[in-house]
Amino acid sequence: MEWGGVSPLIIGQLTIMGFVWGFAIWLSRSFTKVYEKIQKSLDMMITKLEYHEEHDDKRFSQITDGLWAIKVESAVSKALENKTENK
Repeated sequence: MEWGGVSPLIIGQLTIMGFVWGFAIWLSRSFTKVYEKIQKSLDMMITKLEYHEEHDDKRFSQITDGLWAIKVESAVSKALENKTENK
């Protein structure tokens, strides 16, 4: 049995498999780093959105309270006008 013809074939296949395996490991690490950066960016955006949403809720409640105050003042002034007209 001659090993001269088989040996280079096995060495070539092992070399290719080693290259593919190493490349897969490198890609895995690269994608993990990219995923971590994307996750960090998403967490930062969510934090900022929650902050702004909280302040928007406060502002909208102040606007609503202000509108109710205007409605009450308007109702009181109309009631006083009606009272003075009826006298």
